[in-house]
Amino acid sequence: MEKLPVNEEKMEEAGKALEELLDIMTKLKESGLLDMLKAMVERYEDLMTYMAQDRRLFKAMVMVEGALNGIEEADAAKLKYASMGLSQCSTKALEEVMDKGVEPVGLMGLLKALRDPDVMYGLGLMIAMAKSVGKCFRENMERMKQMK
Repeated sequence: MEKLPVNEEKMEEAGKALEELLDIMTKLKESGLLDMLKAMVERYEDLMTYMAQDRRLFKAMVMVEGALNGIEEADAAKLKYASMGLSQCSTKALEEVMDKGVEPVGLMGLLKALRDPDVMYGLGLMIAMAKSVGKCFRENMERMKQMK
């Protein structure tokens, strides 16, 4: 039987991967998660029976599944930057409000604010988002009605 040549580069990569895996396993053991995962695997059938019998938990699982399915269809990079942008812009806006305070706005103040390019853009953005979300919800509601 002929011996195949050993690829040293692949052996080194495998060694590094094994070290990383051992580090992860050590951290899981230290945190107690490894014991919890072991118990879940050992009592899987009991756990599934319990989860199926508790209607609140079952509904929560269905909701999580729906959210995960929606996330699965989303473009990960776009979702990442959209959520980062939303977080950054919200934080910045709240900091400005905390620094400057908020003045009550009447009808005249509202009309004056509508001339501000940032307000106009923000309102346009909110209207576009509302339209898109409304359309999506309407389509989902139609699908739900067909399920009855």
